[in-house]
Amino acid sequence: MSEIDTDADADAEPRTGAPAGPGRLVGRFPLSWDPVVGRAARLFGVTPDCAWVDINDGRLTARFGPWVTATDLANVASAEITGPYRWWKVAGPAHLSLRDLGLTYATTAAAGVCIRFRDPVRGIDPIGAIRHPSLTVTVADPEGLCDALGHVSTHVDAQRFDPTESVRQRLTQGA
Repeated sequence: MSEIDTDADADAEPRTGAPAGPGRLVGRFPLSWDPVVGRAARLFGVTPDCAWVDINDGRLTARFGPWVTATDLANVASAEITGPYRWWKVAGPAHLSLRDLGLTYATTAAAGVCIRFRDPVRGIDPIGAIRHPSLTVTVADPEGLCDALGHVSTHVDAQRFDPTESVRQRLTQGA
């Protein structure tokens, strides 16, 4: 393992390590690239150079072309490996689930990590009007990301929004 670079540049090597904490630098987890899904993402400005998850200095930052989601690690409630997905549901730009307002950054249909947050985060829109209770990212090393987040999990954590609450209520309440 090489020295950890604190800059979030495109040349950063993928790294995994001990669970992240405040002030701890873990590194970058690039997204996995599938020929079909990855090609569709490229049409929206998503390339391997700008599709990754960084865990640096107590923060989680996920980039998917022009879309960026960032939050403190303390806001991560759980992380679980999910998938496979239907390629036509994940191909292309960032995806917003109308069911629960979850956000997906996908470049493969094979597997990913669903990261759930204690407080919803910004992501799909530039002004942050829509907040997301979860983010699914199709990183090349899903187990490593879960481990780095300190959430090796095969089940959904109970830290979720009430599924009976409508999307309209969540949008109008800022949740």
